[in-house]
Amino acid sequence: MADNDSTELERGPASIRAFVLRALELLARDLLEKADRNGGLLNTSEIDAAAEEFKRSHAAAIGGISAAAWEECGVIFDSEQRGEDRKSSFERLMVRPFEHLLPPVGEPGEPGGSSRDIWRRCWK
Repeated sequence: MADNDSTELERGPASIRAFVLRALELLARDLLEKADRNGGLLNTSEIDAAAEEFKRSHAAAIGGISAAAWEECGVIFDSEQRGEDRKSSFERLMVRPFEHLLPPVGEPGEPGGSSRDIWRRCWK
């Protein structure tokens, strides 16, 4: 199965795309083998049955592909997060430790609340 898509993807989506293509290659190979055994033809019910059999017979392989994709996504996320941490050291050192005391982004704080109230809550 040729990969002719020249669309540039970021690292995370490109990784997921590679895992999806790997799973599709397994399915295509199974369908081609079944078609070869059937004179080169498959009808819709045979394709549906082949897809169901594929899910059962390749569950471990698909599970492995999924686990590897999840692991790689975690690595990519951690790497991206470290890059963001390096860019915004003030936020990492001064804001994040007290983030749980602040209102969610985009929401107004408590009426009458002030930075002193945050410090009082912090040191209770």
